[in-house]
Amino acid sequence: MIKIILNLIYHRAPLRRWQLEIGVYLLKKGVKWKIGDPVQIPSGYNGQKRKTMYIANMFYDFQKNHIQHSFTNKKPLKKKDEQAGQAGSRTLSKEN
Repeated sequence: MIKIILNLIYHRAPLRRWQLEIGVYLLKKGVKWKIGDPVQIPSGYNGQKRKTMYIANMFYDFQKNHIQHSFTNKKPLKKKDEQAGQAGSRTLSKEN
């Protein structure tokens, strides 16, 4: 973070750029979830049923001073392991 701040000072970055860099740093350090992680959300009467949603967008709002996020039903990002596993299963099925 110190290198980023020194770089911003050296290049006389605008305030918006400072806010973006600090927001990215706070998100990485302060949030236990990442984009694409599944989250169990209570739904239905008294929250007895649970629905699996995925985090689609996450950013730090400086005016409200908290993290904002949105959910989606579809998994927005595929991890490298999943992509490699799917590619491997396709090649095995073609060979058989």
